Amino acid sequence: MNFRLLKILTFILFCVSFCIAQNIDAKNQVLNSEQNKNLTSTSIQKNFHFQFGVATRNQMPAVFMGGIRYQHLQFYVQGFGIKMRDNDFWCGLRGSLLWTFFKDLPFKIQAGLGSGYEYARAPNKLHQALNKANGGRFVFPYNYKEVLDISYELWTNFYGFYTQVSMPIYKFKNHDSKKILWGIGYQFEF
Repeated sequence: MNFRLLKILTFILFCVSFCIAQNIDAKNQVLNSEQNKNLTSTSIQKNFHFQFGVATRNQMPAVFMGGIRYQHLQFYVQGFGIKMRDNDFWCGLRGSLLWTFFKDLPFKIQAGLGSGYEYARAPNKLHQALNKANGGRFVFPYNYKEVLDISYELWTNFYGFYTQVSMPIYKFKNHDSKKILWGIGYQFEF
């Protein structure tokens, strides 16, 4: 009789524990589905990051930059231009497609390819005086730098402050430009 009572009690305990487990499992599924909805919406939001900032480059004194990052893949566009006089202006536009390393840390390294066009022109007083003394135009009254290139790029970013180094692979246009192009600036990420 004790054995039979033990079986019945075990069966009842099993049924009660099964019902409790089912009830707990149902509650967990409801909670998990709500959390998954929240996680899905926040993970979609966390996958996309947008940047906006200002910088200086060796060919352009000031640029505005904007960027979009999806997980590890980063795209930047930067450019600006100012014309003060006919022979005193600069302009440029550059785009970069990069892969981001350490994307969840405050320090990021990004490497990839970039391309752009930069042009700067400034008056040359010595050339202007030479042309004036000789009564004609024998030399350009200005100096200019120009580059249109495809380059390898390496960016470092630490709490929004970033540096950019570009090593041109191929220059479509090149006049008095540097062998290594660089930039430094600050960007906000949201």
